[in-house]
Amino acid sequence: FFVEGLHYVVDWLLFPVIFYEIARRRGWLDRYPRYIAALNWINLPAIALMAAGEAILLVSPPVGQAVEFALQALFFYWFLTVTRVLLQANWVFAILLLIVNWVPSLLLSIIVDRFLGVTLLPG
Repeated sequence: FFVEGLHYVVDWLLFPVIFYEIARRRGWLDRYPRYIAALNWINLPAIALMAAGEAILLVSPPVGQAVEFALQALFFYWFLTVTRVLLQANWVFAILLLIVNWVPSLLLSIIVDRFLGVTLLPG
């Protein structure tokens, strides 16, 4: 419980801390609070949709995997849309910010899963 709780807190704070430095260097500090707030509000429907997707995955794994893939695409699209609208960024920069958001979070999840022993990766 402690490890998962710590994982949640670090993951929740990771992108805002990284993006603060990006915003400072790009002159976007005036947009920073609105952007981070918008990304946080995306999480509310995302959690509900992901819970439904996980339920489908438990009932029907092949259908659930397709739903999980579609939800991930939807979440990426939401992120790109918020980035483009609030920061007036082009597609390339929005995709770079998506990578900056997603890769550290993925690596953190892999580390936590390996620590807890719930990963399917060998090692």
